[in-house]
Amino acid sequence: MLDKWQTDLCGTIERLKPQLLLPEDSSMEFLTFSEEDFSRWYSLLKFCLSRARRFEIHCWDDETQWFSLALRYGAEQMSLWKYGKIAAGRVTAEFSSFLLSFSKPNPDGIGSKMTPFFNIFLDDFFFSSHYGAEVSLKKDLLFAKTVFENEPIIHKDGKSGYLPAPEEKI
Repeated sequence: MLDKWQTDLCGTIERLKPQLLLPEDSSMEFLTFSEEDFSRWYSLLKFCLSRARRFEIHCWDDETQWFSLALRYGAEQMSLWKYGKIAAGRVTAEFSSFLLSFSKPNPDGIGSKMTPFFNIFLDDFFFSSHYGAEVSLKKDLLFAKTVFENEPIIHKDGKSGYLPAPEEKI
């Protein structure tokens, strides 16, 4: 199985074509979360769920248990992702309760998993990746003071502070 995966991966890499680098999207903020940040990640998810209309949940092929749960709230979406599946649907009160019902996976384990789902996307403003260890979100929607109850956040450049409210100057 591993040999086939390596062969497929090598073939895919060989077929890649260089892409132009696009300028960084200044409307998005990139955050990282560590083991100790579950309550902050949870608060951010709760805040964004209250504003979202659509979701996508991405699971690896071997995460059948989690994908089956996601399908209770959406339908499988066709994708070119060769090693995983995507469930998509409307954000409802039931779906929000479902996502917020999870405690931190494997609290004594290694890694910074905040969720059992590889990716959770909400509309075009919240992108939780790598089991919640990384989040990209729209700056103009979210100001961290209301989400993190005056706790500073760590920005991708390593500086800490708050996301400014839309009327504040950066």
